[in-house]
Amino acid sequence: MDWLRKLIKREETAVTSSDAQTYARGLYEVLIQTSLEQLRTVTPQLVHARGNAADLQQQIDAVLPTGTSLVLRNFLLILARDNALDQLESITSAFEQFGQGATEVIAVDVTSAVALSPEQQERIRSEVQAHHDAAIDIRFRVDADIIGGLIIRVGDNVLDNSLRTRLSRVQRSMLSS
Repeated sequence: MDWLRKLIKREETAVTSSDAQTYARGLYEVLIQTSLEQLRTVTPQLVHARGNAADLQQQIDAVLPTGTSLVLRNFLLILARDNALDQLESITSAFEQFGQGATEVIAVDVTSAVALSPEQQERIRSEVQAHHDAAIDIRFRVDADIIGGLIIRVGDNVLDNSLRTRLSRVQRSMLSS
């Protein structure tokens, strides 16, 4: 029950953390998507680029869209320096796969004996989100059979703090004594 009290006490902090994570996720996705689009744009033009360092720098600067980040430009210059521009298609594809992994959504199931209020649901949502970098898809359901408490499933992990489970443990303990 201590974990639930901590969860309730952290409401204000958790909501702020959740808001920060939402903004951070949005920023991250925009930066990744923008970089990926810019890479896709320049790849066909640079994959066969040849020449000395100065020639390659001019070719890179000529094809970069206005507003391209300095980080991407420098990355392309490093590839040019390392004679790796011919690998740009593979690099772009791998970068795209990393970006797709970043949008992973973790399924979370919360079971309670009674319907939770919107405030309780938000507290639980914030607490779970604070412990996971990925986006979460949280579903709340009611199962009177658990008698009280909560069962929280996050992926393969289960936190069973239901009264039914606690009573079963007491019963098994009494039977084994």
